[in-house]
Amino acid sequence: MKLRALLILFLSALVTSVFAAETAKIIRMTGAQSGIVYLPDQTEVPASVGLEVPVGALIEVGEGTKLFLKTFEGQITVAEAGSVFEIEAMEVTPENKEKTVIGLKNGDLVANLDPTKRRTTDYGVRTPKGVAAARGTNYSVSVNGFTVLVTVSGGQVS
Repeated sequence: MKLRALLILFLSALVTSVFAAETAKIIRMTGAQSGIVYLPDQTEVPASVGLEVPVGALIEVGEGTKLFLKTFEGQITVAEAGSVFEIEAMEVTPENKEKTVIGLKNGDLVANLDPTKRRTTDYGVRTPKGVAAARGTNYSVSVNGFTVLVTVSGGQVS
């Protein structure tokens, strides 16, 4: 009986994590504080602090602006002025990892990942050349056309 209850609890947690709609949140903007968020239904909304951004949204950071996006606790993406990126994935996996994939189309991103959450973080930035993935570190990714530059300021990136 205990095994059956445990199995039901596990399956309900799995279904909840698979179907939970995760959203990122713009937690800070500096400088000119301009940008546009293109929602998955192609609706355009101005980027603003507190805005919840769903998976599939494309964000254009305005000139003179720096945008801070929180996906999960301990995962902060900092987008520099002129950057264009998409939230491709944001989910809790069946292994209880907090997975985020950011598709960087153009510009510069800095990923600030809490090293104490290394075992539960699965974070990657997709570029035209591949995915820069990390678990608990700080690194930056720049895309300019087909030129990609990854810089690690601590930890490891693959």
